[in-house]
Amino acid sequence: NSGRLVTDGVLNVESLVNTGTVRVNTGEELASTTAIDNQKGLIQVDGKLRAGLVNGADADVLLNGGTITGSVTNNGWLGRRGTISNSLLNGGTLVTNGQMTITNLTNTGKTNVKAGTTLASANVIDNQGTLDLAGTLDADLTSNADATTALTGNSVITGNVRNNGTLLGNGTIEGFLTNSGLTNVGAGQTLSAKKTFNTDRLAISGTLKSDVQNKAGATTEMRGGTIDGAVSNIGTLRGAGSVTGTLTNTGTLTAIGRLELGKLVNQTTLNISKGNTIASTA
Repeated sequence: NSGRLVTDGVLNVESLVNTGTVRVNTGEELASTTAIDNQKGLIQVDGKLRAGLVNGADADVLLNGGTITGSVTNNGWLGRRGTISNSLLNGGTLVTNGQMTITNLTNTGKTNVKAGTTLASANVIDNQGTLDLAGTLDADLTSNADATTALTGNSVITGNVRNNGTLLGNGTIEGFLTNSGLTNVGAGQTLSAKKTFNTDRLAISGTLKSDVQNKAGATTEMRGGTIDGAVSNIGTLRGAGSVTGTLTNTGTLTAIGRLELGKLVNQTTLNISKGNTIASTA
């Protein structure tokens, strides 16, 4: 198809290569026994696309409240709202504008969840690229070593997060945060989590609202920020800022400037060089 193809009821095809425009109307269906090849055209799904789909680098898929039942490979642009009741491998750009539900999502490209919108999955979302989150991610999330996840505004992740790459934080994680990469809470930002387990590096210039377990071999850098919670430090915690709860130290604690603590329980190394301060209110 290099022109315009519009459904009128149920349309069955053996195969479809599209370089034009395809529209699946509301309440109607386009079915194919092989994956549809959208090379450089537009496919708009208001109804049901009962087929797999390969979306080329110069092609667009507008999911306009409809459903795609087959597996999807996206190397172009795919967006808006609707359901993919199978797997999506996104190597291009995925953008939400409303509620989008995907059974399995692997992102190696760029995914943008806009403010006021939701991306939902019953399975763990696998981020291997870039995830920009200003809305709601209704799922568990794993972010791989070369991946970046950026939370902005009033963003929410309803599940657990396992970060092996870079997590930039200004939002809410309703589940647990396990950090095995870099989590950076910038100045003026607030990141909330049910609990934080750090095995690599935390950098706090803003506010982390969470109890923190800083594991052996891990580093928490206080860059003038606040941990609003209790901290168990087995690794290294250093810098200036504040911890509102009890800091239990069995690792290495170093003040670089002024470090204010709700309470300090120290069982090992405490480094306070000249001109630096550790203060406790308890």
